[in-house]
Amino acid sequence: MSVNTEDIINDFTAAYPSNAFMVLKFKIPGGCSWHCGFPLLRVQLQDDDYLDIYKLSSSSGPVLSDNDVKAKAFPFVYDTKSETSSEKRRDSLCDSLKTVFPQHNVNIFIFGSTWQANWKNCKGATRFMKEYGTDVLVVLS
Repeated sequence: MSVNTEDIINDFTAAYPSNAFMVLKFKIPGGCSWHCGFPLLRVQLQDDDYLDIYKLSSSSGPVLSDNDVKAKAFPFVYDTKSETSSEKRRDSLCDSLKTVFPQHNVNIFIFGSTWQANWKNCKGATRFMKEYGTDVLVVLS
């Protein structure tokens, strides 16, 4: 049986409708992350994927459209696309995006290989794929 991140996130939000959750499925090396919240689960699956579930902390910031998040984050993602260290790229993006989104908790996920992600009750999110270096996922909570 295949693990579907969308089914998992739907189950969590059905049980806890007012909380923000993030579900990631990825292969190692998976890159790195910076998140504001609590890791609820990390498990290695039979197909050598990993599954992470996070409860994200909420902020006072307003809900933004994915297009707004993408437009504001794009210059920083583009400027860091040649950075080969996932950790340095994460740190640079985190510092920059915290100034762009001062009322939000900024969660950054960088992936070096295959991944899936789903989130609910967050305040905005966007994905940047391979054309901008390693894959980057920005989620505001």
